[in-house]
Amino acid sequence: MYRLLLGLVAEVTPVVQALPPSALVADVSGSLRYFDRNPSGLARMIRTRALARYGLDVKIGIAATWALAAMASNESGPGGIRTVGATREDIEAFLYPRPVGELYGIGPAQARTLTAFGVHTIGILATLPESTVQRILGGRTGRLLHERAMGIDRRAVVPSDLPYSTSAQRRFTIDTLDPTAVRAALLSLAVELGYRLRNRQQAARTITLTVTPGGRSQITRSRRLESGPSAHTDDLRQTLYDLYADCGFQRARIRAVTGG
Repeated sequence: MYRLLLGLVAEVTPVVQALPPSALVADVSGSLRYFDRNPSGLARMIRTRALARYGLDVKIGIAATWALAAMASNESGPGGIRTVGATREDIEAFLYPRPVGELYGIGPAQARTLTAFGVHTIGILATLPESTVQRILGGRTGRLLHERAMGIDRRAVVPSDLPYSTSAQRRFTIDTLDPTAVRAALLSLAVELGYRLRNRQQAARTITLTVTPGGRSQITRSRRLESGPSAHTDDLRQTLYDLYADCGFQRARIRAVTGG
């Protein structure tokens, strides 16, 4: 469903960046004249199409920057759409009264640190000198969060789709003959791959294993999951074990294993 939603928004603007597992950001500035609608009109069109086609009640935030739009989408209200005006007064009215922990991109530890210094709201954070915030939170982080508190977000929307594949590698410190160490590495691959897939709300259809023996060329094996598409660690683990067994190694020294 998430991939379908990405395709639906891409009908309105080609500048869509996937933020799996459940969010996306889109730049509609180039679509306003084409559809002869303002941003709110485009948002209503996207919501209507998502409900009609897929039964998805999407929440949409509209603002001049990525961070503000993301924050607005979290409190879109019954209509599913929240717009933050582009004027300085609109931005300050939206941001400044909020608890500092609601600032986009801030972590719980950073929010606690700021609160301990008496910075309880985003407005207080915005009025502090940037150098003061940097001393509290560190140079780069302090500068970034201070800008966000002022409504500044320098990121552009970079078109990207939901990834269709993922891979991970385990490389041994020295070439190993120990089959137990190899199986442990394969299990570790399965755990990492399963975690990534579940976070993206995806499932694997096919698993590919590449084994790098010491001093020899790589050997690659692929197999479709017998149980059907899955993101369960046990399914991935067993498939990786079977693929390794298919390689037919007896006393080969193994340098690395890669799964994806």
